[in-house]
Amino acid sequence: MKNELEAMKQVWQSTQVSAVPEDKLGTLLVKKSVNMLTRLRNNLLIEAATALAVVLYLLWLFFNEPQQQARYALVQVLFLIIPTFVFYYYGWQNLRAGIRMTGSLKESLLAAIQFWSKALKIYYWGGLLLLPVLFVSARWYRLSTMATGQLGFFTGSTLMIWVKSLAAFLIVAIVLWGLVWLSYGMYLKRLKKCLEELNNQVD
Repeated sequence: MKNELEAMKQVWQSTQVSAVPEDKLGTLLVKKSVNMLTRLRNNLLIEAATALAVVLYLLWLFFNEPQQQARYALVQVLFLIIPTFVFYYYGWQNLRAGIRMTGSLKESLLAAIQFWSKALKIYYWGGLLLLPVLFVSARWYRLSTMATGQLGFFTGSTLMIWVKSLAAFLIVAIVLWGLVWLSYGMYLKRLKKCLEELNNQVD
């Protein structure tokens, strides 16, 4: 009975492997890869549009803010946001080339994976490094537009303010990591899976 079960298992496994011809498997991998790249592009465009809306809103605040110190704070925030458009530009260029599949599937996947693996690290850690500056700019703006006593977050002892600031930093870092993963990281992982399947097919 055990031998019969083993034989049936081998027959089933061989059937599963031969069920999809290599050329059809290649087509499926191309469709899957293009789908992942398209989702990356859509998320990139949504984020870029959101960042542009934030920039326009900050510019509106700048031109309608009578307080000079508050205007300086807004300019500082703008300088922190604008470099992210470099990421959007090069990301768009990479995804446009990948979706077109101008080269082989393997070359397109390698180019996309290499770019996004590096770009996401720079994007995430660069964003974390800029958080303290953004925090200072936000505090500067709030101090310029309302009385200090109204800034509930900054009340308490110096130690308490540091604890609240650190807690806020950690929360934002976790949320930022989650957003990067949902927007880009999970699709990058699937692209790596496609490349792995392609390599296995070639081998």
